[in-house]
Amino acid sequence: QNTQNTGGISTDGVDLSVQYSKQTPIGTFHADLEGTLITQYRLQEYTGGPVLNLVGWFNSGNLPAVRWTHDLTINWTSPGRMWGAGVTNRFLSSYIDQHDEPYPGFGGPQVQRIVGADSTWDIFASYKPINSLTVLFGIQNVLNTDPPFSNQTVNWPSGYNPVYSSPLLRTFYLNLKYQFL
Repeated sequence: QNTQNTGGISTDGVDLSVQYSKQTPIGTFHADLEGTLITQYRLQEYTGGPVLNLVGWFNSGNLPAVRWTHDLTINWTSPGRMWGAGVTNRFLSSYIDQHDEPYPGFGGPQVQRIVGADSTWDIFASYKPINSLTVLFGIQNVLNTDPPFSNQTVNWPSGYNPVYSSPLLRTFYLNLKYQFL
């Protein structure tokens, strides 16, 4: 293994961060978009070896270099900050899987398998009855969306990619926060 760790990785892309707030008579609205677009993900496994652009590919042994991912959150806070609510979308674009589709017939050609895009929606609401106490209730993956199927074998969970997707479907949570002053 004398060629291990002698190559390199070079990545090009754009990180996007957009925030907008608007105060109205019924409260403050805030939108936040955090996204990353990868335009080049060049991998050279060893010095003098071929340079591969693996954007949108699983990358055999490394994490997939997905082209686009974002978190979009829109929330509202009431005047006086007693009430709040919001929605979040998490999105990950599709990519070519680690392993191809099974042979369509014995000895037939293999077909590249595409892992579908992953998009989940979360909602939350908050209540602040007194200045030092905040009660937060939320639902993650409110639409109960299954993670996209992935035929990867790098991580022990099978059927999905645990680095990017969660096997948990709709999940409820409650958070109590008390600040001692």
